[in-house]
Amino acid sequence: MLPNRFEGSAALFVREISLMVNDLDLLLDDFEVQDDKRNRGRLLERAVLLSIRGLNVLVQEPFVTNPDEYLMVMQERFDQNPWVVQEELRQDSTTLTLFLAAECRLLSDLGVSESAVSRIRGALEGAIRGFPAEEEIATESPHAGEIWEPTDYGESLRGRMQSLIETLTHELDRLYDDDRHRKLIARLAGVFETLGGALLVAGNAAAGAVGTPVTAGLSAIGAAVSSAAGIEIISRGVDRAKN
Repeated sequence: MLPNRFEGSAALFVREISLMVNDLDLLLDDFEVQDDKRNRGRLLERAVLLSIRGLNVLVQEPFVTNPDEYLMVMQERFDQNPWVVQEELRQDSTTLTLFLAAECRLLSDLGVSESAVSRIRGALEGAIRGFPAEEEIATESPHAGEIWEPTDYGESLRGRMQSLIETLTHELDRLYDDDRHRKLIARLAGVFETLGGALLVAGNAAAGAVGTPVTAGLSAIGAAVSSAAGIEIISRGVDRAKN
């Protein structure tokens, strides 16, 4: 149940995604301890169907249909480039730890299970730490000295997500092929990250809509940073699930 402070236009979406995140996390854990092949197949079927349903919900969202424009709006709203702040977080382990703790508290407030929060935290930290260092930019970029910008999402994120839905739909025909299980679990882990990233974006939007200090004192720009990182996690999760 969402606290009253999260009630609003984004609340239903956040509630739906948080439930999916919890269910998929539980299914992935149950699969690891399940010995019976038939039951493992059933768990996979439930997880794949849940993943397809979750992705079908996401492909309608603005941060999926046009992530670059969504981030631009966030940047203008807070009058500061969130990617600059992300670089500061990457360089300062103490501030990063505080930021991650604040985001985990937000996820817990949204009703996400402790296990699922831990998985999402790992994806969030990985996205922030994975940004190129300044020396890498100077060496590899033809625009040395410029502020590093977010991933070029290339093919539309929505298009990649729809392709993933088709892939998962085909996987339903091969659920009881034991040789496919490891690959399928890797796909589902990518879907989990995708849903987790979406929850970060939507959760911050829901909290920000009622003026909640999302990052617990780190500054209002934290909502933009979290949204930018969330979209990066979505993109990485989709690519992981497709590969």
